[in-house]
Order: sequence, then C-alpha cells, then structure tokens
Amino acid sequence: MRGRRVGRIVRIVGGAVVAGLLISGVASASPKGGSSIPQGIWTGKTSQGLKLSFAVLQSKHGLVMEPSELDANLVCSGTGSEIGLGIGFIGFYVKIHSDGTFRFHQYDEFFGVVDFRGTLGDTSGSGSELSAMPGLTKDLGAEICTSGAVTWQAHPPKGGAPAGTRTRFQYRVVFTKDRQGHVSETITRS
Repeated sequence: MRGRRVGRIVRIVGGAVVAGLLISGVASASPKGGSSIPQGIWTGKTSQGLKLSFAVLQSKHGLVMEPSELDANLVCSGTGSEIGLGIGFIGFYVKIHSDGTFRFHQYDEFFGVVDFRGTLGDTSGSGSELSAMPGLTKDLGAEICTSGAVTWQAHPPKGGAPAGTRTRFQYRVVFTKDRQGHVSETITRS
C-alpha cells in the first residue's frame, strides 16, 4: 500500500514539474535536440568582414526570419569595378524549418538577386549569402557584379541592444513589401 502511494505521489509531483516547465516555456518544442532558437535581432559578420543582421520572430505559422541588413562587396565582371552594397529588407519573412534551416531568395529585375540561407541553433547560426546585380560598362556593354559565394556567422541577442556598428558602403538599397505583396525599392548613395 505504501509503495503505491509513493508511486502516485511521484507521478503527481513529476506531472506538476512537467506542467510547470511547459507553462514557463522551458520545455518548448525545438529544432535541434531539445534546444530552441532565440527570438530577436541576430547579428554577425560575413567572410568579407561585413556586418549582417536579421530578426527571428514568432508568427502564427512558427518561427520566421526577416533579413534586416545584408551588406556585400561586389566585383563587376567586365570592368573589375568594386561596389560596396548595403541591402535592407522590410516585410519579407521566410519560415525557419524544424531543423533550424531557412532560405531567403529575392529577385528584382533591376537590382538582381540576393540569396541568403543558413542554419540557426540555440547559440549561433551560419550559412551563405550571394548578391549579384546587372551593370553596364562605359561603352554600354553588359556586365554582372557579384559578391561571389560569401559565408556568414551570427549570434542571437544577449539581453541588450546589438552594437551600433555600421558597415560603410557606396549604395544602400531598401526593399519594402506591403501587405498586398507589392515591393518598392529605395536607393541612396552614401
């Protein structure tokens, strides 16, 4: 009789502990072996030594990633010209899969393509980025200006605002997507 009572008490206490963990969010579902991907503004650097930032947010469909700033140095194929490009995105969300992976791919007929992908964990993330845009030479010949394959490393926020460092670039392009899905572009020269 005493053994049954102890067993029942252990089950009740164990159930209460699990319920408490679930309510507090400690035992949440996660993509990598029991860990969870922190929400907030992730910051890091590319293999070109440039800054990047993106937000990890909870949506009604699960975790999503919104690229905030993806900077790159592009080299043009015809002239060899180098362009420092800062690209910002507002309103673009991509799903973070259960294994922590995501892929953001944006094509614009005037500004080319940005492909940003990676894997996020509970303490860090890594991946690759490619930026390419069309260009014209002085004699109006076509050329492609590309970053080439660039890798990146990033970390989640650590309880405070991210450091206010900024990459210097020649042009900043901001893409904004409204609720209807229309995209507008803004270009500024630094």
